[in-house]
Amino acid sequence: MEKQYLRHTEPLRKLQQAITLIILDVAMPKMDGIEAAKHLRHINPDIHIIFVTGFDSSQTLNTEAISSERVILKPFKINLFSQVIQNTLYKKGSSNHEQ
Repeated sequence: MEKQYLRHTEPLRKLQQAITLIILDVAMPKMDGIEAAKHLRHINPDIHIIFVTGFDSSQTLNTEAISSERVILKPFKINLFSQVIQNTLYKKGSSNHEQ
């Protein structure tokens, strides 16, 4: 897994100044989005992260790990997605969980 992690994070290491936002699904194969975000934060602590998830609010998300990140519940409308991206990049709004 470490070799695979290094292979997938190398582009971010090379382009970390150019990449300002990453969108991750919470549930991904091999490494979930929360774990991936921890690794990405290690490379670039200032990167913006938006999580998307099919979990509804009654299901348990590891909210401690993602409390400072934006979370969008699937399915979502493209205009909401666009607004969350804008708000995240420009740090507008206070709600971290969008429906």
